[in-house]
Amino acid sequence: MNQRTSNRISQKQRNKKQFQQKLIILLAITFVLGFLAGFFVGKNLEKEIQFVMAEPENESSQTGSSQEKAIDYESLPWNLKLVNFEHALDETFEPAKLAEVDNGYIADSR
Repeated sequence: MNQRTSNRISQKQRNKKQFQQKLIILLAITFVLGFLAGFFVGKNLEKEIQFVMAEPENESSQTGSSQEKAIDYESLPWNLKLVNFEHALDETFEPAKLAEVDNGYIADSR
């Protein structure tokens, strides 16, 4: 290998190493700026969340009694019924329209 080829290879290696160093510095600066921005945005969001979560000051909150509207779940249409662990369907409930789907399963066709 001659001197000229050796110089080109070493120059490419130096350029590559310089690029990697600049990239690492740029990533570090970006990380620090992102962390600082997130910190300050988080502080502002925390204040907003506390503002939103504050209870309204009215007669019911001052007396400590919570009056909830009674909802008649039975009178709701079929597509608005809440069904989960706390609100189970009545054992006698059967959907109006049933259809058979794959593998022998039956589902409400509405």
